[in-house]
Amino acid sequence: MATREQRPIIREPHVLVFKEKHGDRYFHVPDDAALFAAALSVLTERKKEGYWYYKPEKKPEPPDVTEEQVATLPKSVQVNATVKIRAYKDALRRYEEEVEDFEEIERAVREKDGRAAWQILSDHGDGEYEGYDLERYEKVS
Repeated sequence: MATREQRPIIREPHVLVFKEKHGDRYFHVPDDAALFAAALSVLTERKKEGYWYYKPEKKPEPPDVTEEQVATLPKSVQVNATVKIRAYKDALRRYEEEVEDFEEIERAVREKDGRAAWQILSDHGDGEYEGYDLERYEKVS
């Protein structure tokens, strides 16, 4: 039995439509190979353009106090320190996710991995100008 990753995505011909800022892009995708080729092409172009995906520049700076030190602070300052620590942890998590995402994009393009490119574009599909539709169409005999 095929694993989920190996199951075909395209079982009949579709049109893949990327909803970009300056117009839609259409690709005929009769099978997974065509889907992955289109995804790799689009991801590669977007990476080369430089403004779609970028490596996060600066890791967030930790707050002045650690969680262990919060208990030693005056009660009036503890809440503010806890909020700063929580905000730092959230920013650090987002930064690490962005770095991981960028590294996946670089790897997919470098290794010409169309399946990974499709997964990345699917994951980004709800971003502004990154939406797509995979539409079935009918043939007239």
